Formats: sequence, C-alpha cells, structure tokens
Amino acid sequence: MNRRTFMHLMGIVPVLAACGSATVTIAPYPGAVPAKPGDAALAAELFSTIEEVGNATGVTATLYKIPSGTTYMDVKAYYDAALSAQGFTIQDMLVSEGDTINYCGWRSGISLYLVGVVEDNNGDGAFMAVATN
Repeated sequence: MNRRTFMHLMGIVPVLAACGSATVTIAPYPGAVPAKPGDAALAAELFSTIEEVGNATGVTATLYKIPSGTTYMDVKAYYDAALSAQGFTIQDMLVSEGDTINYCGWRSGISLYLVGVVEDNNGDGAFMAVATN
C-alpha cells in the first residue's frame, strides 16, 4: 500500500466520525512509550496522516515507539481483544495489511479507534499511532 492509498482510505474516517463521539480508554500496547514524529521518517508519515484526519474530525492521535520485534499482528491482536470486549468490531474498509504501513480501524456506534503500525524495516525502530474520537 502506498501513501496515496492510505490517505484515500483515511478519507473515510470523517464519514464514520461525523455523528459525534464517545470515549473509550485502552492502555497502550505493553512496552509502548510516547514518541515524536521526528524519531523516524515512516513514523512521521503515519502520524501526520492520522493527525490530518484528527484536525478535521476531532480524532486524537498519539505516537508510540513499540518494543523491538513487535509486529503489526501482535499489536492488532492486543487491540482487537481489548476493543472487542467493549463491543467494537473491525471495519474492513479501514484495514490495510501487508505493506510498510499497516493499520486497522474498529467502530462501536459513533466511536472509532484506529491503530497503525510501522515495523522496524529500516533500523529506526517500530512505531504505532493510535487515534480515537
């Protein structure tokens, strides 16, 4: 998946979030520590895309560095278990897996939860962006 495809799919978020919001709190992935977009180029790209959506829809994004060796599938399984327990379901139109930037979106009523991961492909570390409304 390239940046254009990612940004196109992220354009769906305003439609899903337009109805309002309710807050859900999930602890960050174990071992995740707050990061800055400048820590790695791909992390910055992931975060800036989600942040752009946040500016338009009230989605709040946070960037984290995740433990070495952590994969997108590890992160997805963690959030899927936590969010499913609160009535969230994966939204197929907000899932992109198999390239440099992987992400998944869950929805429950008017609440939206997005998680994107950049694995450590360049030796810069692995990063995760989490966005909620």
